Amino acid sequence: MNIRNEVLLRTYLTTAAFAVVALVIFFRAFYINVFEGDKWREKRKHQYVKYMEMPADRGNILAADGTLLATSLPLFDIRMDLQSGGMTKALFNKHVDSLGYYLSKYVDPRLTKSLLKKERNAKNRYLLIEKSADYAELKRIKSFPLFRLGQNKGGLIVEARSRREMPFRQLAFRTIGSTRATIKPIGLEGTYDKVLAGESGKKLMQKVPGNVWIPVGDLSEIKPKSGDDIVTTLDVNLQDITQDALEKALIHHDADNGTAIVMDVKTGAIKAMANLSKGADGYWEDYNYAIGASTEPGSTFKLATLMALLEDGYIQLSDTVNLNKGHATFHNSEMKDSEHHGIGNTTIQHAFEISSNVGIAKTAVKYYGKEGKATEFIARLRQFRLDQKTGIELEGEGKPFIKDAYSQKQNWSATTLPWMAHGYESQLTPLQMLTFYAAVANGGKMMKPYLVSEIQRTGETLRKIQPTVLKEHIASDKTIRLARQLLEGVVLNGTAKRLQSTKYTCAGKTGTARIDYYTKQSGGGKKFQASFCGYFPADNPVYAVIVLINNPKQNGYYGGAVAGPVFKAIADNCFATLDQFHPYLNGSKDTIPVLAATDLPVLNAGYRKDLDYIFHHLGLKVNYTTTTGSEWAAVAPDSNRLKMQDRPIQKGEIPNVLGMGLRDALFVLENRGYQVLVHGAGRVKSQNLVTGNSSTRRIDLVLD
Repeated sequence: MNIRNEVLLRTYLTTAAFAVVALVIFFRAFYINVFEGDKWREKRKHQYVKYMEMPADRGNILAADGTLLATSLPLFDIRMDLQSGGMTKALFNKHVDSLGYYLSKYVDPRLTKSLLKKERNAKNRYLLIEKSADYAELKRIKSFPLFRLGQNKGGLIVEARSRREMPFRQLAFRTIGSTRATIKPIGLEGTYDKVLAGESGKKLMQKVPGNVWIPVGDLSEIKPKSGDDIVTTLDVNLQDITQDALEKALIHHDADNGTAIVMDVKTGAIKAMANLSKGADGYWEDYNYAIGASTEPGSTFKLATLMALLEDGYIQLSDTVNLNKGHATFHNSEMKDSEHHGIGNTTIQHAFEISSNVGIAKTAVKYYGKEGKATEFIARLRQFRLDQKTGIELEGEGKPFIKDAYSQKQNWSATTLPWMAHGYESQLTPLQMLTFYAAVANGGKMMKPYLVSEIQRTGETLRKIQPTVLKEHIASDKTIRLARQLLEGVVLNGTAKRLQSTKYTCAGKTGTARIDYYTKQSGGGKKFQASFCGYFPADNPVYAVIVLINNPKQNGYYGGAVAGPVFKAIADNCFATLDQFHPYLNGSKDTIPVLAATDLPVLNAGYRKDLDYIFHHLGLKVNYTTTTGSEWAAVAPDSNRLKMQDRPIQKGEIPNVLGMGLRDALFVLENRGYQVLVHGAGRVKSQNLVTGNSSTRRIDLVLD
């Protein structure tokens, strides 16, 4: 065979071999994919190395002043891989004595040298050292012998996680909310979950015996991105005031539950939102009644009825209505006023002030009871946005219910109009009613209630959330002015007279609604809902407040007696603690005025360091004229600022203590051997040396 044929033969044989191998590979791949695919795919799920998700640190929820309302505390589960790649036998034996000593002494007495040896022989790759350690504990354990060499050589495994904490516990608990794996997120935690959650990272994990996954190395990971923070509109002090006042009322009246909301009338910012219900161990926040509970509002709804009549031009507040001594019948259904007042003819304003069901119902029926006229009434209620949700960012806002006029589907009947006029056959949440009242307080401009003002990252603002106007004018200026007159009258002359204060003015409306009248219970079985909705100060409203207490069982059940005092407690505390209700003597908290000589302190003297501290703290400008370096000084007005001069105390001379306080004067004089007789109180106005025998030196001080 010549060389050419031999080369060709070898080429053919090689090509044939490759073809056979290719066919075998193709057949095998086809067989595995078609006939064994399910088996291998199932095995893939249990592969020994894979990337696993690492949750990010959750962002904080902050109060308006930056106080933490919810935060994530880092916790660490610390374990040991006794078969880690870099942990040689020599290295282990070198450090096991000292490591066992440190672990048994500072972590757990059971973690001894003998236990570590036993677990290494058992090839334990996941020995628990400490569970839920804080950062300080982690840092200490990392410094122990062997562990300080890291994961590869020292076998230290650190699994980070976090625990959500609310520093103020039950304060605004339901509003702040929570997120848990098996339960639908609630509150701000739920609404802003994507903002707070951040972005998860990934870490390469290895499966070891015992179906345990441990990290592969220290650096084999994609770092998670921490969540952003949200800044709420809540005021911690005001929330505490509100929740405390509500809880005291619930206890006093043995009520089932209650809610109280404080809103800034000009912006719609929610400053406080408390929700409490009775449990086995007291009152707790387990449901957000403020936004979720749609109920018949009762007499607080009467304001909307009269505003509708005013808008349509049907009435003046001075018009007369006959209250029939508190009794009336509408299509064979009897209506009564809550109190037996015995009043006949009176003005519409007075009927509103004493919360006469009969007076308001008769007025509404007089003008809207004619054929087709009820449509006008419902149209006005819709004009006031009483048929729409507020749109607050929390999930679960209850839907308001305002009947369509003459709708058979919605059970409109001959008695619907008079009963709707004084707060029945309609449903509103407390927040929806408060939003309506706040619009009246704000001159007719209705603001959207909101709870979050900013989104931040590491203290830097990413997005500001501005106040939103729901409606520029819910009614005419005249109607709003008269509505405010009605609400002020309730406090001055009506059912809320007990809320009057000498420190501020307020306005609002009491409400008492029967919540079980469909069941026709009698005697002590009746259940009521007491409410009050109003604002303060009446002349320049800052905050609007609604209080609603459900089923009070003792010490009264009327809105003025049950819910009204909660409103007053909130308002009283606001005026006592919040600086926006008190004028600054210098015109502004951010301005230090130029002082006139007549406004400056008169002659004052004392210890120089004390005077320096006081004037620096007050931000007052002082001219210093120091010559002797004396530790005593005198201060007097000079033009438009203060002048401080040395007041040296010379040996052998009678000390000058004019202008000093008594403490400093006594210190100076008695240290120089003088007896002191004091007359009056304040600063030293005059000093007189009293002569006597040679052994007595006395100075009389007159203080003023």
